Amino acid sequence: WAFRYSHNPAYSGDPERWRTMVFTTLCLAQMGHAIAARSSSRLTLNVPAGSNPYIWASVLGTILLQLMLLYIPALRNFFGTYALSFQELLICFGFSSFVFIWVEGEKLFTQFQREQSKQG
Repeated sequence: WAFRYSHNPAYSGDPERWRTMVFTTLCLAQMGHAIAARSSSRLTLNVPAGSNPYIWASVLGTILLQLMLLYIPALRNFFGTYALSFQELLICFGFSSFVFIWVEGEKLFTQFQREQSKQG
C-alpha cells in the first residue's frame, strides 16, 4: 500500500518515502506484539499494567527512538529515513495495530474453544 501511495502521480513527496513507512510500521507492530504477548491467555486489558514495567519502558523507549530516526535531521540523514507527515504516521500506527488485534483475537478464539470443550 505504501509503495502505491508514494508512487501515485498525485503524491507530492519523495517516492522513496514508502520505505520509511514500512520500516516504521514494522517497528510499531513489534511493539504491539510485545504488549499483547505479556500473557498468552489473558487479554491485555486483563493484565495489570504495572505487572511488567520494563516492557512498557522498552516499548515507549523504542517508539521514541523510532520517532527520533524520523524527525531528527542528523539521524534521518544517517539512516536514510524520511520525516513522515502526521497522516502518514497515523497510517503506520493503524496498520501496525493489526498485529496487536490479531494476537488478542487468537486469545479470544482460544478462550472460546476452551469454553466449548468444557461444555461439550
